[in-house]
Amino acid sequence: MLGQGTAASDLPTGGSGTSVLLVGGGQASWMVAKALRRDGFAGRITLVGEEPHPPYERPPLSKGILLGSMAADDAYLGSPSDLADLGVTWVIDKAVTVDRASRSVRTEGGSVLAWDHLVLATGGRARALDIPGAQLDGVFSLRTLADAARLKASLVPGRRLVVAGGGWIGLEVAASARMAGLDVTVIEAAPRLCTRGLPEAPATFLLELHRARGTHIRCNETLSAIAGTGCVEEVVLGSGERLPADLVLVGIGMLPNIDLAAQAGIETASGILVDADGRTCDPAIFAAGDVAEERGARSRTESWANANEQAEVAAAAILGLPRPERSPAWFWSDQYDVNVQILGTVAGAESVAVATPERGEGSWCYFDEGRLSGLVAVNRPRDVQVVRRLLQRGYQIDAGTLAAVGNDLALLLKSPPPPGPSSGC
Repeated sequence: MLGQGTAASDLPTGGSGTSVLLVGGGQASWMVAKALRRDGFAGRITLVGEEPHPPYERPPLSKGILLGSMAADDAYLGSPSDLADLGVTWVIDKAVTVDRASRSVRTEGGSVLAWDHLVLATGGRARALDIPGAQLDGVFSLRTLADAARLKASLVPGRRLVVAGGGWIGLEVAASARMAGLDVTVIEAAPRLCTRGLPEAPATFLLELHRARGTHIRCNETLSAIAGTGCVEEVVLGSGERLPADLVLVGIGMLPNIDLAAQAGIETASGILVDADGRTCDPAIFAAGDVAEERGARSRTESWANANEQAEVAAAAILGLPRPERSPAWFWSDQYDVNVQILGTVAGAESVAVATPERGEGSWCYFDEGRLSGLVAVNRPRDVQVVRRLLQRGYQIDAGTLAAVGNDLALLLKSPPPPGPSSGC
């Protein structure tokens, strides 16, 4: 049952002791609160978020929740009573301004919330299509539980769904819609799928997987308009071709919610800029989750695992504890009956296939300057566990060493090569 948040006007605005204010009602805020309490923080914690739901996980939105195999409540990270048990005051409201001088946040409801440490975990919003017809009924995005509920109600067998965007969200929704009995077409502007996150070989695997399940994939194509009288009836491609459609799912990425930080004079780029401890240019203000951009990184990392790690790092910094050890980057996606996991860095030009991933089970291992840097695994979770341990221990694995163990990467742990040279602090 949905809980009731506290009215912002009922909150204390001052008082002795240290207080932490979490802005953003999602996974990163929840994990910061848990880590603070676990590690002994006894001060006041307030969590303010716009959605009338306790913090929840977003990965199920495009999979289990759309397919009806998972209830919305099952995505909750904690119930309202769990928040209360943590001593977290949950506020359903929107933070609109940050005053760094007085260390306070003003909400849309007009209340002022005081803080000693502020964590901005404001996440992002779905990027919208800027084309004619984008506001018609039947055009959806998928970022929140409310979005998932609206889309799920429209996934009626036999309907025609056009997905704008061949990235992770687009492909997961396409798979769920096909499994629900819809006719699905994916429109991708790039020459291939998942250009941001996948090398060419696993991207080609996903293309062939979707086509084998009956999904139409159109790369090197764009949407120029959505047409219909009041609701979606067809889409118009950049080439001028018209495709009949009943629904359109826009999955072209997210826009990080940096406005609150920018208004406060916090340095931003494509996200809120933070150091290795999650601290912004203001030492009392932190950022975590999809909105945070670590200085020197190639881009923001939008993943479940990264949100958890950044939350742990920020909580440790607030408490003055040593920085937790960071794990290799990790991401996963479930499409049809296929699980794809990405670990570490897979942008290297050199790769070695393990087993036969193109046939639905196997991995591609990737190398950076001759050393193992990451992998993409298809229905091979054990490979992920092995490579994670190898990377964490710094073992120097080259392509020749890998080839010697054949299809069983676990053999590398039985007689591991020596660690590589220490990189220092």
